[in-house]
Amino acid sequence: MSGLSRRPVISLLASLSLLLVVVAHGQEKSVTYDGRSLMINGKRDLFFSGSIHYPRFPPEMWPDVIKKAKAGGINLIQTYVFWNLHEPVQGQFNFNGSIDVVKYIRTIGELGLYVTLRIGPFIEAEWNFGGFPYWLREVPDVAFRTDNAPFKHHMQKFSKMIIDMMKAEKLFAPQGGPIILAQIENEYNNVQLAYKEAGLTRDPKYGHLRDLHIALRLCQKALFWGQATVEGLGKGLEMVAQHSSRNYKKSEIAHKSLQWELSLENIPTPDTCPIKASNPIEHWNVTKDASDYLWYTTSIDVDDEDLPIRKNMLPALQIASLGHLMHVFVNGIYIGSGHGTYIEKSFVFQKPVPLNVGINHIQILSGTVGLPVGVDGESKKIFTEEGTKKVKWTKIHGIGNLSPLTWYRAYFDMPEGKDPLALDMGTMAKGLIWINGQCIGRYWVSYKTPLGRPSQAVYHMPRAFLKPKDNLLVILEEIGGHIDGVKVLTVNRDTICSYITELHPPNVNTWKKKDSVLQTVVPGEPKAHGNIVCPEDKKIVKVDFASFGTPLGYCGNFDLGNCSSPNSVKTVEEHCLGKNKCAVPFDKAAFGGDPCPSSSKVLAIQVECGSSKK
Repeated sequence: MSGLSRRPVISLLASLSLLLVVVAHGQEKSVTYDGRSLMINGKRDLFFSGSIHYPRFPPEMWPDVIKKAKAGGINLIQTYVFWNLHEPVQGQFNFNGSIDVVKYIRTIGELGLYVTLRIGPFIEAEWNFGGFPYWLREVPDVAFRTDNAPFKHHMQKFSKMIIDMMKAEKLFAPQGGPIILAQIENEYNNVQLAYKEAGLTRDPKYGHLRDLHIALRLCQKALFWGQATVEGLGKGLEMVAQHSSRNYKKSEIAHKSLQWELSLENIPTPDTCPIKASNPIEHWNVTKDASDYLWYTTSIDVDDEDLPIRKNMLPALQIASLGHLMHVFVNGIYIGSGHGTYIEKSFVFQKPVPLNVGINHIQILSGTVGLPVGVDGESKKIFTEEGTKKVKWTKIHGIGNLSPLTWYRAYFDMPEGKDPLALDMGTMAKGLIWINGQCIGRYWVSYKTPLGRPSQAVYHMPRAFLKPKDNLLVILEEIGGHIDGVKVLTVNRDTICSYITELHPPNVNTWKKKDSVLQTVVPGEPKAHGNIVCPEDKKIVKVDFASFGTPLGYCGNFDLGNCSSPNSVKTVEEHCLGKNKCAVPFDKAAFGGDPCPSSSKVLAIQVECGSSKK
């Protein structure tokens, strides 16, 4: 799973009926809802809710991600409770590390935000089995999410345990905690908008939502007491001015001593498989969601007359599958792979295969798209420091081994700087990645979208998983790839752009509310500006592009077009260089006149943010 993540949700609370008493700063506060809004002590308030799920980030990242959400206008964090993580085996519970939900909720409260606790128990969330633990599937006569006695019994038992835990830790609002809302069940008319990745703010979505929250707060009197109507902005009208471009840079420190080694995975034969059956057993009935993979093996005895007479012809192997994917071997030699699609899960694998006279082994590795694995290297935990000593590793020279089912390992030092980190897996095919024994998720870059590209080739690597020196990176490649192309990257969004036209309104920060009256911050007619804001404590160190005229393109790829003021770069530099944020007026006077009076004007700016040079 890619660390980030990330599925934050922006939503207005619109259909609840509750009465709570909130103790905050030593004072009791009643929280009510009357069909129009939540009210605290009888006063209406707006809550902007964002989903941040605690298992998707290491605990070291929780405060930073929550602070960024708060800076974007979020004041209510919602999270699921992940039943299959907390009770993977019936009656055995785990609330440690990245699934310490109590610590997570406390962190949210300490940072001044409220919590919606979505207990589930069905959570969807692109999560294995919708968050249900696998053992629930084996409860006799169980039927999920319906009026079924066994299901209701276990659902109530888990839900009550979570509620009692929150009460014991005094996390509900009546006890002074941050939980003001709780939810049972999930996926009823839910709208989701992702706006963060690897802990970085992602414009234009982040900036748009931040400004939207400000605008709604300025208008909350009308929202709370006015007559509700809907007004369309018009087709294609965009109200966002700031954009950002993601930049990747190969880490010099990490690659200074990076040396890849490999170890081939063992391919079993029928004699070495522990379960014998006359017919294949359903995958999940054997693995019980504790393993991604299951080997199926069989042997066939081939006579001379079984083989084609013509030497240039081969017998064909055909396998029908209802699973996610399979890798096929004959006598330990990789033949090929097959998989279904998002729309059609089942598939048929068919390929010619070389067979020998005598006993031939057919080995099929069935796979589901989960997180754990069930191959020999997994059982030996060769992705850990201790486990890596249990197998023989061979140094790689050149482009590396292209064999399927190959384990790779390398050591690297902590990359430079403080920016988020990522792994570029674009030269590989499909597999799993571990950092210092921690699984950071699955990659599948050989599975292409209709545009012929992988949906993702770069994967977040949390700095919290790393040590200053000698970090162990282990990759299981299922199909085969060029390991020398794997790169440790630093990631930033330090390329910031602003693009506004004559149709853009002034920025929302142009107004303020005083004594319930909306007024401009600066006297006079409000004017549009090209607004630039650098991340956190960085400053604008360079103006890469500026044009007041008819520029073309997009952030990271602007062009001057047919008309541009010769003073564009100079004007932007005067307003922006050395500052964390700046506002360049959309005004021909600021650029020394109108460069093309007969054309509609556009102001496009691209800057580079960074640490200010001494």
